Amino acid sequence: MPGRFRVFGAGGRAAYGLELTDELIQLQRETVAAREAATAGGYDSEAWRVWRGAAERLQAAVTAHTEATNGNRYEVEAALKRVVLHSASAGS
Repeated sequence: MPGRFRVFGAGGRAAYGLELTDELIQLQRETVAAREAATAGGYDSEAWRVWRGAAERLQAAVTAHTEATNGNRYEVEAALKRVVLHSASAGS
């Protein structure tokens, strides 16, 4: 199924599977990139505004996703971080 990723892991249950959309993954990547830009040097109000905006869009999308799927917000956020941050460190 294009546009969706199945993520498996352990988390208080024997196993759980989560579907993460391309949109969620892209929003998480944008938020990570914006955070890195905002914290790379001295304080820059514009960079922090961009980071806050990216984080707000991500949080709204996670909320909509978990409401639509009756999912667990913590598990979705944790899975997004694992997918994005682990793929970023694997590519370095």
